[in-house]
Amino acid sequence: MKEKINKKRLLLLLSAVALSVTLLFCIFSFSKPDAARIHPEKGVLDMKGWEPGRDGALILRGQWDFYWKRFLSDRELATGGYEPDLAADVPGEWNKSQIDGQWLPGMGYGTYTVRVVNAPEGKPLSMRIPPYSTAYELYINDRLVSSNGKVGTSKEEFTPEYRPRVVEFTPAESSFEIIVHIANFVYSRGGMWYALSLGTPEQIHSMDRTIVNKDLFLFGALSVMALY
Repeated sequence: MKEKINKKRLLLLLSAVALSVTLLFCIFSFSKPDAARIHPEKGVLDMKGWEPGRDGALILRGQWDFYWKRFLSDRELATGGYEPDLAADVPGEWNKSQIDGQWLPGMGYGTYTVRVVNAPEGKPLSMRIPPYSTAYELYINDRLVSSNGKVGTSKEEFTPEYRPRVVEFTPAESSFEIIVHIANFVYSRGGMWYALSLGTPEQIHSMDRTIVNKDLFLFGALSVMALY
């Protein structure tokens, strides 16, 4: 009797694993890949030629300008008086980078920026912003559009938070600045761990639902495996 119960449990476990693999395959099969040819280079994202129906949402992987231990505003950047400390690879942690031959520590703060040009002027856009390590403020030019926790220049001024967000905005012009202030005083790694996504509101909301469903499927599969 005990052997039959163990076999039954094993079959249920294998069925749960097979179902999880099938569901994940379906999710990724029907997820449209981003237009890899359009990505930030040397702090600039050129959206010329982007067609949402053909290219899908853009994943902003690439080189962002990075300013260490400075929270810069749109007005300060516009003066041209500040040079980036490095071209940071996003996604990535800033403590994997060097400035003047010195590795950056995991804890600290800084500003990531990318200049978007040739955007569809006057048309609604949306972004899915993943959690960053471990508090951030995201601006479109001088407008704060999203935040997690509270950024600060010290541990006393800082509050961590960890949750993704989806925001919508309409560019008034064909070019604009994405500015991200990030602070981290609680974790060993800091920076833009993940790349944000940019596209039409329909694309970004669909992407967000897909990611949520994937996480739910994984949680369900792990729960079944833990049960048996």
